[in-house]
Amino acid sequence: MGIDPNERSYRLRPRLPMMLFCMLFFGSCAAFMGHRAANNDVGLILNGVLEFGVDGATIFYWVVAGVSAAFVMVAAVALMAASMKSRYVSLTADAIQVSPTLWSNKQRTIAYADATDVARRNVAGQESLIIQAPNTKIEIAQILTGKEELEEITTEVERRCAEAISVARRAAELAS
Repeated sequence: MGIDPNERSYRLRPRLPMMLFCMLFFGSCAAFMGHRAANNDVGLILNGVLEFGVDGATIFYWVVAGVSAAFVMVAAVALMAASMKSRYVSLTADAIQVSPTLWSNKQRTIAYADATDVARRNVAGQESLIIQAPNTKIEIAQILTGKEELEEITTEVERRCAEAISVARRAAELAS
């Protein structure tokens, strides 16, 4: 049995240089703010709106250091998970499938005919494709595919959804 020309698969993977840059940036923030908190002896005024005494400023610095360190840990876990388990988006003849994620062990599938909305979203210059169905949603981020692959996936999903809806309408017309 040959390969179906209608089936396509795209690997989802975090971009290593960007992930390492983010880890370095937030690690530096954590170190700087931790040092600032450990050696703090003055208050803090943020934009003339929030005023903290010495203790409040120290707590603020520790919180920022902790949140920055948490971002480093999340990025490290995401990189380890990506290296241990491949994730993918598959466009089959009749549905789009996304493999389980770090947060969910369930594969998500939406039949093209069941898609109620196919839209692109841009947040801070990062594109993503959102496919909505009555009981599920799939979101594919450009950061995991690359710009060209996301464009290809979007074009294919839009085309396949339009075809599936057209076939369903013709079938309904013939049935009535």
